[in-house]
Amino acid sequence: MSRRARLILITALAVLALLVGIVALAVHVLLKPARFTAMMEKAAASAGFVLRIDRPAETQWWPHLGVRVRGLRLSVAGADSPLLVAGEAYVVVPWHSLLGGTVAIDELQLQAPRVDLAQVPAALDAVSPSPAAAGVPRWPTIAAGVSITHGQLLRGEEVLLRDVQLETGSLVPGQRFSLLASASSLGGMPLSLRFSALPQQGDRGISLQSIQLQIAAGKAEAELAGRLAWPGGDRIEGRLQGSLARDDQTYRLELQAEPGSAADEGTGVRMALNGEGAHLTMRLQPAQAAQWWSGIASGGPLALPPVNAQAEVATLDLGSLHLEGLRIDSDGQPAATSAARTPVPAAAASASPR
Repeated sequence: MSRRARLILITALAVLALLVGIVALAVHVLLKPARFTAMMEKAAASAGFVLRIDRPAETQWWPHLGVRVRGLRLSVAGADSPLLVAGEAYVVVPWHSLLGGTVAIDELQLQAPRVDLAQVPAALDAVSPSPAAAGVPRWPTIAAGVSITHGQLLRGEEVLLRDVQLETGSLVPGQRFSLLASASSLGGMPLSLRFSALPQQGDRGISLQSIQLQIAAGKAEAELAGRLAWPGGDRIEGRLQGSLARDDQTYRLELQAEPGSAADEGTGVRMALNGEGAHLTMRLQPAQAAQWWSGIASGGPLALPPVNAQAEVATLDLGSLHLEGLRIDSDGQPAATSAARTPVPAAAASASPR
């Protein structure tokens, strides 16, 4: 290459670099990243959370126009520990944001976030409306989808799930919502969840129509379909029906919301599982379950959840323990630490190490 050609090439590259720098500066000036972080902090505060970002936001315009923030912490107002910690978050924004106007977000991407389940009860209290709140509940419109990669689920300092991946669409009434998640346990068992439904807003409240739910954990997989509705207060209506498959066996599975049997009881969830060698009926009170989980999450004794349950299982494997002819009848009292068992003939029930 001649000296003149090299000079032309160097000049062209310098001009190109200058143009790229000018475009990047113009995008940063027009986009104003600080307004997006301010919007996120305001939205968190209005929901009862505190969002802290360690470093100023940076503009990124490839492969998608967006704002990158580092050192993100989301906490319930007044809590000592954060609910969510992420080393990096990427906020994808529409190109029309360069023209100013309404601040909008297309997608929120979180890389390697850590979610503490011990903070979940306080978070639910912060976002849940009072059961006595007047008026018909309404769906919030969340135009931004969420993407999580390489996440972890913890309880305090204990890691429960790792390599959590999650993708959701936007939540808009009248448009189908979808969620796809996967993770693995510390023992290496793969877990996955697929969920889709049609959110609807009506005069009697909000509902999820045409629910399709698939849950897989190791060798077990459940598929459910149905609908759920919330007219307001502490009432939930609906039913999910489907199947549970495990070890070449298929069981009928049903989940149904039921009104409380006492005046101070809210809606409970009844689960029925039926198939060859197994029959299980269980009723769970969400309020009692929340109290039970709070005790477990705060380091309390490991106790059975407060459920009303009747079970007949031909065989049951618990680690190295193999049970046969098992029958269980639990009264669901919160104070109970173990399930009461009905008398079982010795010939019909036995236990042996595997």
